[in-house]
Amino acid sequence: MLRRLFGTGIPGAAPFTSHLTLVVGLVGAAIAAREGKLLALATGTLLPEGRLRDVAKVISALVGSMVSTVLAWEASACSRCTARPPSPSPSASPSGSWTWRSPSPSA
Repeated sequence: MLRRLFGTGIPGAAPFTSHLTLVVGLVGAAIAAREGKLLALATGTLLPEGRLRDVAKVISALVGSMVSTVLAWEASACSRCTARPPSPSPSASPSGSWTWRSPSPSA
């Protein structure tokens, strides 16, 4: 309200607010993880104690590990791609601009 009334403001306030929100969220997540109070969005917590719950935990850990591995692999491939200039090839874009390889098999 005052910004519109006086026509002034803090330059760069939007990116600063975005980054501050990110830092506060990360600190909050770290505190929750330290105290063991993270939100459980998996259905494994709704299963009764026993073999089925243990199997669900193993499967969810396996899926999480696979996703993390794929993301790390693609990040390293992307960093290797941008670490050196592109070589001229038939598949290079006509403008000579950088291209990024999508991790999804459909693209």
